[in-house]
Amino acid sequence: RLHVKYTGCTSAGAAAAAASAPLSADPSLEQLGFKRPQRAAAAAQEKLLALLGDDASAADHMMLAQHRLAATSGFVTPEAEAALRAALDVDPRYPPARYAMGLLFDQTGRPDLAFRAWNPLLEEGPEAAPWIAPIRASIDELAARAGIPRYEQPGVSGPTSAQIEDAQDMAPEDRAAFIASMVDGLSERLANRGGTAPEWAQLIRALGVLGRTEEAARIWGEAERLFTADEALPMIRAAAQDAGVAQ
Repeated sequence: RLHVKYTGCTSAGAAAAAASAPLSADPSLEQLGFKRPQRAAAAAQEKLLALLGDDASAADHMMLAQHRLAATSGFVTPEAEAALRAALDVDPRYPPARYAMGLLFDQTGRPDLAFRAWNPLLEEGPEAAPWIAPIRASIDELAARAGIPRYEQPGVSGPTSAQIEDAQDMAPEDRAAFIASMVDGLSERLANRGGTAPEWAQLIRALGVLGRTEEAARIWGEAERLFTADEALPMIRAAAQDAGVAQ
């Protein structure tokens, strides 16, 4: 799993190697915020990669990238980028490296490339993968900056904002029945079987559009309890704010 902030080595052997690794005197590393343990961990991983040579896996290169990312609080330096690209050279489909490359593209003013890196990850899943929640929490705003109108996240059930907008052309009674049936179906499924954070957000937003604010407030309260420690909670809160039921 991808951890932007790295706090230690993954084995006793790696920890010993990191502790004994010589530290570089390169002042640019200090300026970037590298602490001695982080520099030691990166140096140890570099030695391991040199020993492995062509046998190094994408995960091996990703570990070096993680050490370098940890040293700069998630900012992707050229050194971290080199490790990420090495991971993708070994396995172009490696999800943690693709997620981190999306961070790089966004940081360097290319939201279009970041979107191309992240949207396929949402389509592929699984929903429990550690990169899914942070992507879902920010890809709507990313899509807007990338010039993609009416973007809808993949893997979200229930009526989308585009469907609700299209329904405006229906006769009033048909429109109300169409939207209400989709909203009620999603609400029933979430109540009985649960669902993903984006689905809860979609339901809250749709209820707000329908003017069913009391129900939206109740669903928001349930979601807030269910997703208290979840990275996707800000996305659900944003939906509740859109519906006018959260601060």
